[in-house]
Amino acid sequence: KDLLTITEDLKVIPKPNLSTREHQLFWRYHGRFPQEFTQAIIDSLPPDYDFVSYNHLTNTLEVCPHV
Repeated sequence: KDLLTITEDLKVIPKPNLSTREHQLFWRYHGRFPQEFTQAIIDSLPPDYDFVSYNHLTNTLEVCPHV
């Protein structure tokens, strides 16, 4: 399978309408619970993408098109 370039709609960032507190919690969860955070990414991917890997240290997500 060919890996895809991550477009804006697949970047791992908090929603823009979060409060300051929610924004802090997003990144705290990201840093303290990488396995759970990764599972949340997998669960939120559009159905036409397959998860390949996520590096929480560099915030790098790899996906490929679902075949």
